[in-house]
Amino acid sequence: MVVVADGKVLILDVQVTSDSHVTSLGSKFMDKVAYYDQPDLKEKVLAFVNDKIFQAVPLTGSSNVTVAGVIWSWRGAFSKDTHKILSVLGIKKCHIRLLTALLMELNCEILRKNCGRVPGASVTGAANLNSVETGFSCPTCSRSFPSRIGLSAHRRQSLLCKAAFHAETAVCANSRTRARWTDEEVNVLARIEMSLNQHGVKLTNARVLAEYAKMNANRSLDSIKGMRRSERYQERLSALIMENNSNEQQQEQDSELAQNDTTVAEWAEIQLTIPDLPTNLIELLRALQSCDTRKAMELVDKVMILWSKQLPANEVGEKSKVPPQPLSNRRRKVLERRQQYRRMQLMYKRSRTLAANQCLSGEWREGASGFPTEALKAYWCANFDAPVKGDERPAQIGRTNISLVEPFTADEVKRILADSTPTAPGLDGVKLADLRRVAEKLDEMLSNLKTAPLKPQQRLYILRHHLIPKLLHQLVLSPQTSGRLKIIDCKIRGAVRGWLTLPRDTPIGFFYASYQDGGLSISCLRNLIPCLQVSRFEKLKDVNEPDIQAVLNHTHMRSFICKAR
Repeated sequence: MVVVADGKVLILDVQVTSDSHVTSLGSKFMDKVAYYDQPDLKEKVLAFVNDKIFQAVPLTGSSNVTVAGVIWSWRGAFSKDTHKILSVLGIKKCHIRLLTALLMELNCEILRKNCGRVPGASVTGAANLNSVETGFSCPTCSRSFPSRIGLSAHRRQSLLCKAAFHAETAVCANSRTRARWTDEEVNVLARIEMSLNQHGVKLTNARVLAEYAKMNANRSLDSIKGMRRSERYQERLSALIMENNSNEQQQEQDSELAQNDTTVAEWAEIQLTIPDLPTNLIELLRALQSCDTRKAMELVDKVMILWSKQLPANEVGEKSKVPPQPLSNRRRKVLERRQQYRRMQLMYKRSRTLAANQCLSGEWREGASGFPTEALKAYWCANFDAPVKGDERPAQIGRTNISLVEPFTADEVKRILADSTPTAPGLDGVKLADLRRVAEKLDEMLSNLKTAPLKPQQRLYILRHHLIPKLLHQLVLSPQTSGRLKIIDCKIRGAVRGWLTLPRDTPIGFFYASYQDGGLSISCLRNLIPCLQVSRFEKLKDVNEPDIQAVLNHTHMRSFICKAR
């Protein structure tokens, strides 16, 4: 808009914008002035005004042209600079209020249409916007609601309308389709990658996305990455590369034929020098030696291309198989770790007990033990198939070696007892040395469990059901003090805190609380071991043996039981 007043020209641009705490109306006004404040634009406007109005005495100089803007929000608020411009133009405050009211009425009309308001309702301002009647009714029970949210809540909760609402939701969910890749899109993406390869550009998903976005294709980086990994895309890309190579070969052959004016007979003679040609192709080439048509040569070229595609890869080209590059130490360790993880997870699914025993003992590092099946088969087949050799030693008949059945003497027994250790394990296999090194055994098993390729939940399961029960028998039989049991509990809590990445201020009750109470349900050895010792001695009271009762009534044993309680 161009306004001429008092010999000056004013360029105005009206804009309705949203007001927020980020961008004010004053900044919008300055942006508008900076956009139109250009010397070329001012000269054009000045020439237009001189041509239409000031023909007798034309205006000169860009200082007579001023740029301004009329900026107001959707609620009818004007910027301070706009008030000054309007007052200079002679617009009074009452007229500005009238413009504000008209804008509010227009906004209310737009909201009524977008939000489903009744068309016949009259709105004169923002205060009457909430008093407009609405028509949201339930299609099942015909009940009306003031808002769409209320109608949706009624249809989800009402017993009468719930079934119909869920049925409509299921139909809408089944009718949705994902933005799948069409064959044309896959073809375009493959051609883009092939062209980038031909130009020697480094292939990255971001570069492919940038080239693909030039065609106004709405695809994300993750979508491009997933499609390039799919088998469908790889097959299409290989087909396009093969087709492009065949076209290039055809063009090269056509150019050679065009440059070298060779006859069909000479060309067929050259083709017959290729080794291992099929019989039908040899007959065709020999028949073409007496023919001199370009069409026949093209047919033979097509047959040659089809025949070369059917051959294995090592018979067509001159490229030999490239030996694989040696793996780095880091890559080798990563592959070994993945194999160990796969093997351990499979074992955990089949037998948790076997997996727990291998993890606690550290045998999972050794991998699959034993010899290969082929080696064992070759060894035993050679042994069983060998001819049998007879025993050539002379047999003693009628005489028996009595020394083999003579009884042990007392001196032999004394000599054997002197060489033996003073202790021997019982049926449980626990020795006296094992009772003294419970803490060392616990550290070893926790270290093996930490380095095992397991998930945190699996480590926690093995700790509760295998590691702690393995220590209970030794801890009950050994004279463990409360201080040692506290140290063992502290080590177990530290290992669990590291597996689950728990903060250091995690309460101790969280470790020992049961599942129903929201805890990890780990046994507290400081409280469990004394209880098991007391229950073990309580059962001995029912044994009717005077020696056992004498041991239980001893002062040391009584003090031990009282201390455990």
